[in-house]
Amino acid sequence: MCREYRELNKPTVKNKYPVPLVKDLMDRLSKACWFTNLDLRAGYWTVRIAEGDEPKTTCVTIYGSYEFLCEFAEQEIKFLGHLLSKNQVRMDPKKVQAIVDWKAPRHVNDLRSFLDLANYYRKFIAGYSQRAAALKDLLKKDMEWVWFERCDEAFQNLKNAIASEPILKLPDFELPFEVHTDASDKAIGGVLVQEGHHVAFECRKLNDAEQSYSTHEKKMVAVVHCLQKKLSPKQARWQEFLVEYDFVWEHKPGKHNQ
Repeated sequence: MCREYRELNKPTVKNKYPVPLVKDLMDRLSKACWFTNLDLRAGYWTVRIAEGDEPKTTCVTIYGSYEFLCEFAEQEIKFLGHLLSKNQVRMDPKKVQAIVDWKAPRHVNDLRSFLDLANYYRKFIAGYSQRAAALKDLLKKDMEWVWFERCDEAFQNLKNAIASEPILKLPDFELPFEVHTDASDKAIGGVLVQEGHHVAFECRKLNDAEQSYSTHEKKMVAVVHCLQKKLSPKQARWQEFLVEYDFVWEHKPGKHNQ
């Protein structure tokens, strides 16, 4: 049976939401003490399952069959590659072990896969950009693939930093933060601190022009980088124009416009 629903679709409200960032989701959990992890994707078509029928609905994975999909009132849970507990977050030990066991890359694609995984945890690693600089240079289009000794040293250094499994504090937005920044010849970085505990690390490599800056200028670049919100060139021009006016934004739905 085929139906024509275009007219019905016109007045239908479409619920569209952007996929939230992982860090934004975790930031909401700063004061949580108990955690519940639910799988609501299918829910067996919301059909109730009798007690004792759990084996009939097992999830078959490469690691075996599992009867459970939910965790209730746990003090620590796995969440998007992280372990969450009261006031703190750390890397998933299985992911850490996968990085530690990674063999030295033999080609660009292997190195790119390693850096993709390592980069997911960059906020845990102080000076990540500087540690990974020699490896990222190998990804440049005009760079010949040669695994130099400095590349192997950077590879092992990055793995060791991740293997240390640093623990970060979940941010409490009702308390003040401190931002500590620094700069080297090749990179800049900073750390967000609250009550003496690390919340997140941030860093990036200096471009060719910035590397010629004086020491004081590099340190200022680090401060600006750690405090700024990313804007596209177009958005920056708009902001520069609007900053001259004293006004308050107020959203008015289109249906109220006359």
